[in-house]
Amino acid sequence: MATGSLFGSIFALLLLIAAYRGIKLIRRNVSMAWVPILFFQYLIGAMFSGGLYDNAIMWGMMAIMLGVDMPPVRAMGTSVLHADVTQSAAHFPLTVALRNR
Repeated sequence: MATGSLFGSIFALLLLIAAYRGIKLIRRNVSMAWVPILFFQYLIGAMFSGGLYDNAIMWGMMAIMLGVDMPPVRAMGTSVLHADVTQSAAHFPLTVALRNR
């Protein structure tokens, strides 16, 4: 590898984690199975033609696979999507000014 054994090991670890999450997603949510299938297709395609480091779509699909199983972000004990916007509006003066009109 051009990056050495340290970064080659990190790259291999990232690929293994993405593959594990892909298999887990296929088993858990069949309707979202197209995402890991595309990842595996581009991974295998990059292995046989060209280099793994040079395939931008494979890197993008790997990033999606690494982020697909992340736990939801919490803000003050609630999900960010359901958090009360008025509590955080004080941090944004424009929002407060528009709301007080």
